[in-house]
Amino acid sequence: MILPFLLAATLAATCHPVDGESILGRDLAAADARFSAIPADATLGFAPAPGSRRIFHGAELTRLAARYGIASDLFVDACFDRPLQPIDRELLMTALKTSLALPDAKLEIAESSLYPVPRGEIVFPRPALAAAQNGAALWKGYVRYGVNRRFPIWVRVRIRVRGSRVVATENLRAAAAVAASQIRVETSDGFPDSEPSAQSIDQVTGHVLRRAIRAGSAIPLSVLAEPKDVSAGDPVKVEVHSGAARLEMDARAESGGRNGETVSVLNLKSGKKFSAQVSGKGRVLVSQ
Repeated sequence: MILPFLLAATLAATCHPVDGESILGRDLAAADARFSAIPADATLGFAPAPGSRRIFHGAELTRLAARYGIASDLFVDACFDRPLQPIDRELLMTALKTSLALPDAKLEIAESSLYPVPRGEIVFPRPALAAAQNGAALWKGYVRYGVNRRFPIWVRVRIRVRGSRVVATENLRAAAAVAASQIRVETSDGFPDSEPSAQSIDQVTGHVLRRAIRAGSAIPLSVLAEPKDVSAGDPVKVEVHSGAARLEMDARAESGGRNGETVSVLNLKSGKKFSAQVSGKGRVLVSQ
């Protein structure tokens, strides 16, 4: 009489791993072959959270067996878990280097989270790399598992990279075009900037800034925008097309835009505003 209870205790202690969001028919069949009659992709319940267990007790299994026409007089508990494992150091370093995207950088892991993690993809978003303090920086990441679920992890890294970057020699205003005299190129050998910076004068000169930049600061590529072909207040040459007729007139732009964009224009003689398409530097087009 005691044998079934010993068997149940032994099997319940053996948990079967699951990686998805649900426990499926194939998972239960792996725990007890008698349930192979259940469709492999049939959803039987939610999968446990990482590090925890989900147990199908005998009574629940008896009901499942009856639902699927499985005949048996004894079912023992079936245990499932989402196993945790130590972080693979090699995969961790690969994820860091991939996100950093600086092939010549020297990267060293000073310390990292030690708790085990679920099986999945290691991700370290580049914007999550904090500024360095005392030569090292905190970088927060996660393991992507299940259906886009995230398990947080972190590392503290030392990074050294040598390269060129463009820095401002004076305070630069937002929405203003940058002149070559306002910037310079410097060679750095240290912790990388929080986001990729311009590396040559040509990348920056003539562009406008989406935000202000302080003197001595690197100029990120993300803040650079192409200058507008027409700005509000600029005198513009209006070319009017009406069938085969062509007409040119002088006007003033009331809004700004780049080639192909629509702007508002003021007729200086009549005082009326109209819309026109930017066709080049200081030029707009009206088609009728």
